[in-house]
Amino acid sequence: MWKASRVVLVLALGAVLPFAPEAAPARATAAAAPKAKPASKPQRVEVSIPYPNAGMYLYRGIYGSFAGGRYQATDSTGLRDPLFQWQGEVIFFYTDWFSSGMSYKINAGEPSDSSQEVKNRYILVARFHKAWPTAAFYTGLNLGVDDVTVSLTPSTDSGSALSEPLKETNASIGLEAGGGWKFSYYVGATLGQRMDFSLIRQNESDRNRALSFRTSPGLALDVLKLAPSLREQVKGLYWLAEVQFGQQLLESGTWRHDYAWITGLSMAF
Repeated sequence: MWKASRVVLVLALGAVLPFAPEAAPARATAAAAPKAKPASKPQRVEVSIPYPNAGMYLYRGIYGSFAGGRYQATDSTGLRDPLFQWQGEVIFFYTDWFSSGMSYKINAGEPSDSSQEVKNRYILVARFHKAWPTAAFYTGLNLGVDDVTVSLTPSTDSGSALSEPLKETNASIGLEAGGGWKFSYYVGATLGQRMDFSLIRQNESDRNRALSFRTSPGLALDVLKLAPSLREQVKGLYWLAEVQFGQQLLESGTWRHDYAWITGLSMAF
């Protein structure tokens, strides 16, 4: 009987022991299994993207731009004499989605002319942005003062020389939208649209207020891709070329069409 019990005990141990070593690795494997990592937050787009009107997108910082070209307008009287056009912006990015600053535009004739009118436009800008690794988009509001006319013709009446231009000064409010797309390593495309509405009538007898629309397609070359050594000095540097098509409803009820081209630089710090 005792021998039979020994045989049964040996057979039982032989049946259990081969499977016992496999249980420990299974537990170790379960303990060593890595825990699932939590979903990572989307990273900020720390790149520069060209914008229309000599602008630029930045995740943080400030940029300034300067561009110049030619301006031509057509109204009910026919084709007007071409003018030079200068424009630029100084914009600060408080965050990667909001920026504000100032822009300007000046249209004038030949500097050598003895008599000419200089049209100035100064604009306060606030913009909201959305960016991706190769593209950026914005919408914004602007408050401008334009039609500041400076006559270079000598006048014997200094009082009228100052008061008459001020009477023609016009304030306006506007909406704008635009964006840029770096479709290649070196070059980006830009497109912008702006609408401005006059707050002041220049002629009380006219029922209309001036309303203007402007479309601005362009191309921009990323200079930092051609000169990487400049990255230590600037965050972004673009050479741009742009055309601008505009339509303006005058207070008289007639339309004026204009066209301009500009080229220049935009630099960020």
